[in-house]
Amino acid sequence: MKYDDIDEAFARARPSLNTLRHILRFVRPYLRYLIPPLIIEAFWVLSTAFGPHLLKMAIDGFILPGVHSLQSPSAPSGGTVPGWAWTGIACIAGLMTLNLAFGSAVAVIQRLSIQRAGQRALNDLRCWLFGHIQRLSMDFFDREKQGRIIARVDRDVENLEPLLTFIPLFFVHTVFSLVVVTGMLMLYDWRLCGLIIAFSPLVFAAGLVSEKFGLPIYRRLRRTISRMTANIAENVTGVHVVQAYGREEINLGRYDELLDEYRSHRVAAAFVRGITFPSMLMMFGVARGAVIAYAGYAIPKGLMSVGEVAAAVMYIGMVYGPIMMIAHLYDHLLSSSASSERVVQLMERKPSIVDAPGAHSIPSITGQVVFDQVSFKYDDDPATPWILEDISFRAEPGDVVALVGPTGAGKTSIVNLIPRFYQVQRGVLSIDGIDVRDVTQKSLHQQMGIVLQENFLFTGTVMDNLKYGRPEVTDEAAIRAARALGSSTIIEKLADGYQTDVRERGGAISHGERQLICFTRALIANPRILILDEATSAVDTDTEILIQKALWKLMEGRTTFVVAHRLSTVRHADQILVVEDGRITESGTHDELLSLNGSYAEMFDEFVRGV
Repeated sequence: MKYDDIDEAFARARPSLNTLRHILRFVRPYLRYLIPPLIIEAFWVLSTAFGPHLLKMAIDGFILPGVHSLQSPSAPSGGTVPGWAWTGIACIAGLMTLNLAFGSAVAVIQRLSIQRAGQRALNDLRCWLFGHIQRLSMDFFDREKQGRIIARVDRDVENLEPLLTFIPLFFVHTVFSLVVVTGMLMLYDWRLCGLIIAFSPLVFAAGLVSEKFGLPIYRRLRRTISRMTANIAENVTGVHVVQAYGREEINLGRYDELLDEYRSHRVAAAFVRGITFPSMLMMFGVARGAVIAYAGYAIPKGLMSVGEVAAAVMYIGMVYGPIMMIAHLYDHLLSSSASSERVVQLMERKPSIVDAPGAHSIPSITGQVVFDQVSFKYDDDPATPWILEDISFRAEPGDVVALVGPTGAGKTSIVNLIPRFYQVQRGVLSIDGIDVRDVTQKSLHQQMGIVLQENFLFTGTVMDNLKYGRPEVTDEAAIRAARALGSSTIIEKLADGYQTDVRERGGAISHGERQLICFTRALIANPRILILDEATSAVDTDTEILIQKALWKLMEGRTTFVVAHRLSTVRHADQILVVEDGRITESGTHDELLSLNGSYAEMFDEFVRGV
């Protein structure tokens, strides 16, 4: 199934409690920060609920009695409200002010506490995902686009912030407000209480209907954002090719199509949100009108006082206000829900290659590598043809083994099996007589070094990159290694020498300089097995001699596998393997293969003519 088909099926799926369970595992360590704000929320609701009751006390206890005293026959004409009424009103006004100040202070403390907990949980989630991605097997990165992975770890995790901060607060506030307000209204008039509560299911029903239509839209919206990020990442990474082939307008058109899709989903989401909030607002207005209509019936009959009606109107706001606020935050809620599902989808992705039960660390190796009838393909589908079939050869410690052949023949696939980036399906691959499936991947990788065609450098200085495999190495030791390899001549000519900032992907220095730094990095790591995958194919001619000297110095005393099209780098190999259509068709030394007058001899003739 294609990636987009999976996303579309995912968009139609029902929300799962499994998603919430995965996210809450990162919140659990910070419950001690979350519980106090939620307890404080209860006190804040009580404080807020006390406000309408104070108003009721002011109206029924002081304002109306004061007005009635002016209307009594014994009251002097042109008189004012009695002093006792003013005193009571002033006291209640002061209490209401203090109550409001208390509630505001509590709200500040509460929000700071829950933000602290939520941000720590999000940071833990980001760190876990970063580590998880680095542990995933290579087949995951073969299938997934870089931009989609970045979108999951970056944008989707960021969208979880409302879910872990203010949305839980509003939920607790809403539930507790319903409980407290229901109690207060029951004290006033149980009929009025029932009238107000009767409208609440309608409000929740509106939310459920919106969730049914809104969540699939937000899932598709997150998918589109992921595709946009992937498109940008792909075009930025390949900008040289884009400009070289004049693809700017075509690529812009494709991105514009994604923007149209994004806009369509955004408009659909806005439509759902636009219906949800006004419908709740209408119900709030109807409920308030119903209370006022009931007051016209209850006050003359003495069932309720004027103050109780005024307080009831305010309590309606306490009930429906938080619900309407959640409706207002509905956009964030659905976006967070969709993002959480996408994050969990990545969390549940398991490495296809894991250490076997009882796997042990491989001891220090000499570097003997044996392929015994090894066959491999990238999936377990019986219908899928083999990428490699019945590969058998032996490399003794310190041997240089070169793999040559046409593009797509399987050379890189062979060397990728040695560090167990992919799993052998048939046959046995052993190192020093130990099946690689019986040892831990970490211990295996610690004794290997790899230099790729891309000559990848990480953001930082030259020294940072030299010590990438062994950060504990001193700068002096790294410099000695560079001098031993001969790369110090080039490095010391850089603007700041070993402290030169190479920038992202090593963009500040040339191909040849990057090549030498990668060689030196491999030397400092001191691997027993070295893999050079097309490692000299992108070298500029000005540093060709220096590169060749560094290459042979690097390979000295190490079992080395060289994948190369430039046959000048493999002539002195101890063993040359000719790989064609996933099989080894010829093997031997340079002279032995030339004497066979087969595929290698033909390739070498073409190479000589090209030179």
